[in-house]
Amino acid sequence: MKKFTKEQAISDLVDNDILTIMNGNFEGDNSYINDIMSDGFKGYWNFTDEELITEYKESLGLDIELLPEEKPFDCILKPISEEQFEAAKAVLIKELEAETEAVINKREVAMKWWNQLNLTSKDMHTSLKYCGRSPKSLTGREIENMYYGV
Repeated sequence: MKKFTKEQAISDLVDNDILTIMNGNFEGDNSYINDIMSDGFKGYWNFTDEELITEYKESLGLDIELLPEEKPFDCILKPISEEQFEAAKAVLIKELEAETEAVINKREVAMKWWNQLNLTSKDMHTSLKYCGRSPKSLTGREIENMYYGV
């Protein structure tokens, strides 16, 4: 008796199904794929272990035993109280507000720089006109990108 993980058994069954479909098509017998398409198929991952073992034996003629699946880590979800939820939510909101404030401060610095520039500078007008733009047509993001060299 062979021992397989569920994933290995499913992979073998899928490979067998593909070969069955291809051979049937080659021989002009599409009854297998016709049955699947007509009646549907729930998918091997939705089989119970017992159903999977039975299907493996019927399809491939081998007795197998499924090994327990290895879990990469234990994850236990525990219910939390409304107070814990609200506290966690408040921390997250505070972090998001801090990030937003940092972005706004960056934009303010870039805008101050832009407003202090001599907008009649020949180089600035030349480079903007080359792009088909005027200094007043730039967005805050574009000014910020210019200031920070992005």
